[in-house]
Amino acid sequence: MLKEIEKYIEQGLTIKGNPQTGYNVFTVDSQHFYVKSLDELTTERLEKEIERQQCCETNELTLLVNREIYQEIKNEMNKIVSPLEL
Repeated sequence: MLKEIEKYIEQGLTIKGNPQTGYNVFTVDSQHFYVKSLDELTTERLEKEIERQQCCETNELTLLVNREIYQEIKNEMNKIVSPLEL
């Protein structure tokens, strides 16, 4: 198993937990995820978790951009409406 995930170990891999409760795994690219057994810690699983994290980051970035756009539109609309209220 260690040879299979060597590149992730080199990049920084943290595993906390025990065989009874499972393990919390962390890498910079995947962030935190849970496995019941260390046998689940494969290249495929790590790649899946990295992809999931990238998707989350993309969604968060899209949300932030949309909020900024909404605020800009709202500010522009207020500039138009304010003179009409006078």
